[in-house]
Amino acid sequence: MKKIKRKIASLLVGTMVLTQPATLSAWGNPVTQPPAPTGSGFQFNFTELNPSLKKIVKNVNIPGGTQNALIDSGSDFYGMDVNHANHYVYLPFVKPDTSNPDNGTFDNTKSLNGKNWDNIGLEGYAIEHWMNDKENGFGLWRMDGLTYPSTGKTYYAKLKADTSKNYNLKVQYTANSGVYVPGLPPDSTTTKNVLEAIPQSPLVPDGYMITNTGADDTVKFFEHSTTTPFTTTFTGFTAGDAGFTMDNNKNLSGTMVNKDTKITFNYSVNPNVKKSLQVVDEIYQDAALTTLPNSRPRVGGFYYEPALTDIGAKNIKLNEDISKKDAAHATSADRYIFDGAVISYITSEKNIKDGNTAANATLLSGDAGSGAHAYDGLKVNTVYSSTDFGKITGQMPNQDVNITYKYHANPAYATTLTVRYMDDRGNDITNLIVSEYERTNGALPTTSGTANGSTYKEVDNSNGKAKYLKLRPDIMHHNIIFTFLYLK
Repeated sequence: MKKIKRKIASLLVGTMVLTQPATLSAWGNPVTQPPAPTGSGFQFNFTELNPSLKKIVKNVNIPGGTQNALIDSGSDFYGMDVNHANHYVYLPFVKPDTSNPDNGTFDNTKSLNGKNWDNIGLEGYAIEHWMNDKENGFGLWRMDGLTYPSTGKTYYAKLKADTSKNYNLKVQYTANSGVYVPGLPPDSTTTKNVLEAIPQSPLVPDGYMITNTGADDTVKFFEHSTTTPFTTTFTGFTAGDAGFTMDNNKNLSGTMVNKDTKITFNYSVNPNVKKSLQVVDEIYQDAALTTLPNSRPRVGGFYYEPALTDIGAKNIKLNEDISKKDAAHATSADRYIFDGAVISYITSEKNIKDGNTAANATLLSGDAGSGAHAYDGLKVNTVYSSTDFGKITGQMPNQDVNITYKYHANPAYATTLTVRYMDDRGNDITNLIVSEYERTNGALPTTSGTANGSTYKEVDNSNGKAKYLKLRPDIMHHNIIFTFLYLK
């Protein structure tokens, strides 16, 4: 009678499984594991030795019988093979070895209490062997006892991959709209067996951050397909349920499960990481820009900005107090000539100097990307007719930058030199010092004298008269303060 009831129950369970979608019979959200067996009951545990399955595969409990009575009373035991000659009961999904009754092999065509291998959720897996204890047990293929237990008995499946089945793994990198990220590897799609470790340590270029909050918004599962993968979303369990974790540095850990798996890392600019941009004006004595007597950081020309900041909005232009004309448009009235601006990328240039050019792959400099993920590199407006002549446009790179505006002295520039003599109280005593000031005399010396009373002069281009100073000999023994005023 007991045998008939068990077979009817087995048939009913099998019928129920066949009339439900496989996902409903295999996965919960997450599954609730049955309690440890008691009395004469058994548990067949698929998760304890395979942690990634703890929340997605349900262990199977079956009732026992009379404590200490032989188990092999029927033709099978809830789908498990029975050897009546020696009263052996083989463990679930095991095909006995006909030459050695102590051995067996994995057989996924069998069932356990009415559920086949795939119904349990173990497609893609195989049993390496069973164990009679999760820590100190030994491998076996049949029950290590012939009678029903008195305090419950658990057998643990040590799983491995069924290498005849593999699943698609895609790793992709995305970014927020308007964000270009340098140096990211291309998206990749490979095939994996279950239980393969698939750790990911995504690259994070300086000045950027990954926006993912955890494993569940990083890893998504899809129904397996060999023709159109990543089409049908699978929601029977989450990445966290499947044992995936993500640390504070966005490193992802996990093992492959029997679903097509997509891992997506999304990027944005890190607003807390800022780089410097400094504007410098350099004035050279010669047009070849070889002699530099004057280099000065521009007042208000230091910026500290995150990557991709619109530098054009800073309105950085040439210094019009020095010059606003290039060589093609300068006149003798322009003291200096603008020679252009040089944009220096500090970290990139150091990497080149150090022979580490590969490191520049993650640094922004020139234009890059396209569409919604394009980077507009820094540029100088060289169109003289533009109102923005000399202006810097583009986006801040993720490295320090110097922008150097260069000028040189205009050799055609003419000016007037005025000399005033003052005493130690600030009184103008020019008329007491200078005996002669201006006359038309092109024969006056143009080089500095070496003795008191020497004459110095320049030619005023406006009237052709020689301007010179002749100091009175009677005051040469006094201390004199010279004040030179340079006028454009």
